[in-house]
Amino acid sequence: MSADRWTAEDLAEYQSRKVPISREVKHDYKAEFEQQLKLVGIAVVPEFIFAPPRKWRSDWLVIGTTILVEFEGGLFAKRKGGHSSVTGILRDIEKYNAAAIGGWTLIRIAPNHVTSGQGLQWVEQAIGMMK
Repeated sequence: MSADRWTAEDLAEYQSRKVPISREVKHDYKAEFEQQLKLVGIAVVPEFIFAPPRKWRSDWLVIGTTILVEFEGGLFAKRKGGHSSVTGILRDIEKYNAAAIGGWTLIRIAPNHVTSGQGLQWVEQAIGMMK
């Protein structure tokens, strides 16, 4: 099985084991995005604290820039908690506005932006605008 995506053969082999699935297998979109960045030579710092003393973290800081990248993975969660609750959304608004006021460029991505390559394109475009 490849490290980043399951092929049809991988899935068929997995299903042929006839092992009961106790929980849904989740794809690691954050790891896939980090792999995309690495493949094109973009270095990042994960879990970068951008607003001390609040200790707000960005999922990634693009090294040598003021670009922060946030992964919005819980958008499609069926439960109403964390970032998808009203309280969570309001906290995110406060955090993102603090980043903007602090001079950071914020790129927000979701799983579909990782699989389509759009997230990587946005980061590359933001880097290009800073040159």
